[in-house]
Amino acid sequence: MNRILEKENDAPRGKIRILFVGQSEYFNSCALSRSNWAETAFVHFRHETDQAYILQAIGDFQPGVLICFRPEFIAKGLFQKVTALTVGFSSEPVPHSESDRHADLQRRLSYLEQMDVSNFDRLVHFDVQSLDLLRSKGYPYWRAQPLPLDWGLYETKAPLRDRKGATFVGRATPYRDRFLDLPKRDFNVAHLAHGIDGEALQQFLSHSLVGINLHNENYAGFENRVLYHFACGNLLLTQNLVPSYGLERDEDYLGFETPEQLYALLREVLADPALFEGIRAFGAIKAKKLFNSEDVYKSLIDDLHLDVSAYGRRSL
Repeated sequence: MNRILEKENDAPRGKIRILFVGQSEYFNSCALSRSNWAETAFVHFRHETDQAYILQAIGDFQPGVLICFRPEFIAKGLFQKVTALTVGFSSEPVPHSESDRHADLQRRLSYLEQMDVSNFDRLVHFDVQSLDLLRSKGYPYWRAQPLPLDWGLYETKAPLRDRKGATFVGRATPYRDRFLDLPKRDFNVAHLAHGIDGEALQQFLSHSLVGINLHNENYAGFENRVLYHFACGNLLLTQNLVPSYGLERDEDYLGFETPEQLYALLREVLADPALFEGIRAFGAIKAKKLFNSEDVYKSLIDDLHLDVSAYGRRSL
């Protein structure tokens, strides 16, 4: 098998073929591996190389649908002759309105300037609250959809008695360090900054009681890393999720906004985790119903075919 094409499952004929393209360390977990209705493959995106290897993978796999994460990375005109339906799925947080001038959000918005929208039949963004702004700037976004999780890669049902401490997954930033410094000193808190994903991450999180989610900087968002914690059965402690996409504070997770509030929650939860078992269990069940990639992509692709039938596709 071609090394650039990681085939996810050998499916019988009649199933739709979906090729995912993206940085595997970030997006393999957001794709789809074992599926009842699709045959899938994943192509790892490599920076600063000739992107002909993507076209080669498309030719080898012959997908009906191509889903490309970070579409701004794709070379101008690369998919001009690709007959598969192409979907660009952008995943960087950008402002929600013109009044939002946070430097980090403005920087990430600027990345989209290099995107060739003619490569794609439809564009999807992970944050519904940014759609109006993006459309006002001329980007023809079709819809919003939070990044899902390939639930089968991470789901675990390790019992409460086998779980200890808390885990935060994400790179260190000065903002995050303000929240984590004291908990890491006083409690059993692990910080996984980089270098672990897939099965190794699943094994680690399956033995954690609590999962912590922090924003990257001082602006609210919906980080798809919360889904790792739900799938692995962690009790989620998170800053405000915006948008919430159906998850509810104090029913599916415990919320906080300040370092002091996080510290107090950790002290309370770690002292008697059984008090919060209902929230932990219910959050995992609800999140799977909302964000399991098997269901998310089925709905997305069904809608894609309907929309293309009604409104057409890009010029070929």
